[in-house]
Amino acid sequence: APVAVGGGIPEPLSRGFALLKSGKPGELPAAERKALLNWFTAKDDQWQALNKTVEQQDSRKPKSAKTVKVQVTSEGFRPTKHHADGRGFPHFYKETHFLSRGDPAQKQGVASQGFLTVLINKGKTEKDWQEAPPKGWRTSYRRKSLSNWITDTENGAGTLLARVIVNRLWQHHLGQGLVSTPNDFGAQGEKPTHPELLDWLAGELIRGGWRLKPIHRLIFLSSVYRQGTAYDSKR
Repeated sequence: APVAVGGGIPEPLSRGFALLKSGKPGELPAAERKALLNWFTAKDDQWQALNKTVEQQDSRKPKSAKTVKVQVTSEGFRPTKHHADGRGFPHFYKETHFLSRGDPAQKQGVASQGFLTVLINKGKTEKDWQEAPPKGWRTSYRRKSLSNWITDTENGAGTLLARVIVNRLWQHHLGQGLVSTPNDFGAQGEKPTHPELLDWLAGELIRGGWRLKPIHRLIFLSSVYRQGTAYDSKR
């Protein structure tokens, strides 16, 4: 059908039609090319049908949970103040105390750092992972000590941490983790559907120096990931 140039249409589209009519499609600038593509896709039935198919396929993808960025350590960063100006409290506390009924005036002793004993091998104590802060340091170094324990695969919580991480990656890519309760690996959580696979992936993460990229690659190249999400009731 003949195309009428002008007639109140947007200027880039009008110029695009003019260039097409003059037989110079190779001279189309980016703005005119985009305007013509948008006009064409809105009117072409086949294009609309393909777009609808793509949208339907996207709607069937597993929905991943929203993630929230959190700060997990303050080592090396400026300390956060307690906003205690004019209230009689210091900005920073060198020690943490047990408080009776949460009252700062009723201190019941100093709270020392400790770790979950169920995840500590026999013969080990919290002192095996604790580090004293360098001279002049303004933080307690307790988070550093926690990181030592939580990544210790021989005597600490490292093997559990590895399982939690790879389970989260599996959940991210496939919609549900090998353990369907990713926040609870304890007695009240669900058991893994494939414990051997979970342990193997955790071992690969540890052997790979805690690098996440190889685990992503393993999941992407697995036959499970490459299966379609469509369900055929006749099979």
